[in-house]
Amino acid sequence: MMQSVFHPQPPPPEPLRSAWAKSPRAYGGESTEMLPLYVHLDDTASVADAMWDTWLSPATRHSVAKSLGTELLARKTAVFLAAGHDIGKHSSAFAMQVETLAQRMRTAGASFLPLSAMDRRGAPHSVISYLSLLQWFEAKTGVWGNPGAKALAGVVGGHHGIYPDETRLPTTVSAYANESHLHWNGDRMSWWNRAAATAGLSDPELETLAFCTPTQSALHVLTGFIIVCDWIASNADLFPLASATDRKARTERALRALALPGPWSPEDVRDTEELFASRFNLPRGSTPRTTQLAAMKAATDMETPGLILVEAPTGEGKTEAALAAAEIVASRFGYGGAVVALPTCATSDGIFPRILDWLTRAVPDGEETSAVLCHSRAQFNDEYRGLMEGRDRLHPIYDDAEDTGHGDGCSRISAHWWLRGRKKAALADFSVGTIDQVLFAALASKHVMLRHLGLSGKVVILDEVHSADTYMAVYLDRVLEWLAAAGTTVIALSATLSPARRAEMCTAYARGQRSSVPAVTRSMSFAERRARRRKPKSDPEAAIRKQASEVTGYPAISTVSGGSLSVLTPPPSGRTRTFTIRSTGESPASIAREALDMTRSGGCVGIVANTVSRAQEIFRSLSGALPEEEVFLLHSRFLAVDRREREKKLLHLLGPGGERPNRLIVVATQVIEQSLDIDFDALISDLAPLDLLIQRAGRMHRHARNNNGRPANLRSATLHISGVTGVDFGSSELPGEPPVFPVGSVRVYGAASLLRTVITLLRHGPVITSPDHVSGLVDAAYSRSLDVPDSWREAWTSAHDKEDQEHRDSRERAGTFLVAPPTRGDTIGWATVSDEEPGDRKRGVPQVRDADSTYEVIVIQEQDGNLISLPWIGEHGGRVVNAIAGVDDELARSIATCTVTLPAFLSKGKLGDDFLVTLEDNYIDVWQKSHWLKGQLPLILDKNLTTHINQYKIWYDMKTGIEIKKYSSGEKGE
Repeated sequence: MMQSVFHPQPPPPEPLRSAWAKSPRAYGGESTEMLPLYVHLDDTASVADAMWDTWLSPATRHSVAKSLGTELLARKTAVFLAAGHDIGKHSSAFAMQVETLAQRMRTAGASFLPLSAMDRRGAPHSVISYLSLLQWFEAKTGVWGNPGAKALAGVVGGHHGIYPDETRLPTTVSAYANESHLHWNGDRMSWWNRAAATAGLSDPELETLAFCTPTQSALHVLTGFIIVCDWIASNADLFPLASATDRKARTERALRALALPGPWSPEDVRDTEELFASRFNLPRGSTPRTTQLAAMKAATDMETPGLILVEAPTGEGKTEAALAAAEIVASRFGYGGAVVALPTCATSDGIFPRILDWLTRAVPDGEETSAVLCHSRAQFNDEYRGLMEGRDRLHPIYDDAEDTGHGDGCSRISAHWWLRGRKKAALADFSVGTIDQVLFAALASKHVMLRHLGLSGKVVILDEVHSADTYMAVYLDRVLEWLAAAGTTVIALSATLSPARRAEMCTAYARGQRSSVPAVTRSMSFAERRARRRKPKSDPEAAIRKQASEVTGYPAISTVSGGSLSVLTPPPSGRTRTFTIRSTGESPASIAREALDMTRSGGCVGIVANTVSRAQEIFRSLSGALPEEEVFLLHSRFLAVDRREREKKLLHLLGPGGERPNRLIVVATQVIEQSLDIDFDALISDLAPLDLLIQRAGRMHRHARNNNGRPANLRSATLHISGVTGVDFGSSELPGEPPVFPVGSVRVYGAASLLRTVITLLRHGPVITSPDHVSGLVDAAYSRSLDVPDSWREAWTSAHDKEDQEHRDSRERAGTFLVAPPTRGDTIGWATVSDEEPGDRKRGVPQVRDADSTYEVIVIQEQDGNLISLPWIGEHGGRVVNAIAGVDDELARSIATCTVTLPAFLSKGKLGDDFLVTLEDNYIDVWQKSHWLKGQLPLILDKNLTTHINQYKIWYDMKTGIEIKKYSSGEKGE
């Protein structure tokens, strides 16, 4: 731990001492109570000094130090910027907002410009801070436009979440210039002198800072750090308005009360196999699988932070491999935590308990660490709620040290109250959530620098990366650039990744690593510069792209580190799975008949449909032929509370160690591809892109079971492919005419990918073995150079032209709000945005998923003129919502679990506008008093759970979920 650099300064002279920073009645009110500006600046600087060592990870501190020269100078810089971030509040525009406080400053000698409310809005104090630091650096160095000065000025200018933008500065510059004939500019120079003294910065150090060229990544970390320190110092419960003379003691009391856990400090890893066995409870005598050993070796062999891309079959333990590798690189490079990102809320919920279990062993005895679940429905997750409730700030994960293999110490995980908000969650040491939370770092949005701070100094684990579509891939690749530039190690996992995506991800990370290295250093001699110019230019990114696209072997571990790519191809673990593909009918009725036939002697069979409506139709075909307990439906249009219960039930039946029934047919959509660890005896699936078919097939014969426990006709795994006509997958012959796909499948996946899948499967043959065949099949299914019959040529060309156009459109849409790639230099104008942020319910808001606008609604029932909660949702079901007294917190939470996302077509065009008007007409005033329900759109159903909106009938069935039917002519009145 470094020695403190905070040097307390005496109060400044008047009129600086009378300047105010905080007031309970600010922004238009009147009050004589306030916190002086110098006290708030001292508080923030003292917090920065204390948290530099105790809260930032060694890797984060190193990344800033590498950019500025030394860690001591980096720490001084952070304290200096914290000590001056609000100097812009010493201005007419800010100070006159509370007249009584402005009058106090007049009495002390201040002279105010006459400014209107619009003038004041045009001169935000953060931008005044930016301009004044530029002016101060000019006075110090005698040179205007120093690169380091502008870069550091951008940090204080961005401490409210948006960096200054040159195109928006004229109004502020005008206000700033108009004050020059008064005392304000001179006063601000005095403030900056005081800030430099507070940080102990010498004139030579200031000159070094003025002429340095820091990386943008380091600047984002500094900006985010100043924001955090400012937020803490602005908390009146921690730092009361009544100022104290001893700043350090005041800060120590505040941080002791806040009790933010420090960064993770993993123990050094000496034996990787011993590490693995101690973290994951391997059966006695067993060893890690070959892929797991290879991932740990890649982590051990990396000389610098890098990208580790793990491709291996489902069920190979990739998650455990990633966690073990994360601990290895964290101990080597000083990372203070990990981010685990998955495709969906359901997959995030599913892995959260496993991450907590790992943490009980990975966090050293006696340490405290913070963990959060990050997605829009996290507050309804039982494990996370248990982590937050009733245990003050700290939650002991285990109580009996003997059960964990630990000593007498006890590590604790904190779902810390201060880190639960949307903007702060990324700052926790460990976070589990959807990949959106990582991709937001590449989305132009307010406070995006907090995302960068949250990702810095951690290991980022990205699971199921193949699920990113073209739109999301744009953001993923840009995030990889930024993570590489920040020195963050990324571990990406996939069972089925196309060669193109592998190459793009590896190249993006390599590009990010190069972005933070100066092209020509100042220390080069003239001869060295000339020799460098004459040397033939190489393109290391092109070499990495080519090498990554040509990786052969499966499993494969590709590592990008130090500007080069290395590949490990461990032998398969010995766990091979073989399945046969066959064709089955296209219609829901024929699919149902097939499932009934194959389960006449028992067995558990899955059916995966590509659309919800098709799944519902197949389920209805089965329901009339089977008892209720033998057929099961799961898709995304069940209420959140019902879907969660269905997932739990399915895991109870077909999960590891589940109470497997004699006969069960499960009809589902894509929701079972990744989120549920379940085992079917056979599977019927609509045709989908080949990598997704392999994912689905991974749900067959997944668990180690005695084969005699399966019905005789289902002991060989078979994938029955539906949703295509004109194809016999038992034959190697391509049909004379191109196949025909259901409209829904084409809408979801596109005809081009389905055509490539058909050709690849027919030419391969009906027997597929994993892992032997997976890599070659996926490579072929993404190839544009497949030979196709002349009779297919027109359909093939048309489908691929459409796919190309859709990809171009997706990339163009994604680029609209994409942040620029990392480089060295200032952040002025970087990620310029409006006040709207991702996650708001406004149309046209920037987003990291190319999803159609949809309406998420809360379903509630109306009976006899009263609104009641749905009767089946537990102890709070069937309760009246009192329109006067309000909704108690537990009832509101239960109602809030009854959300469902309606189909996208209901939100489009005039229909969407009319539908929204109807939902808004359902406005429930009392909901606005509950943080669970405020702003939510209610869908009010009658006693039969039905409503009518325009020409549509909408109803909810507990067996089939939300159903929608458009009236035919004359039908509505029936």
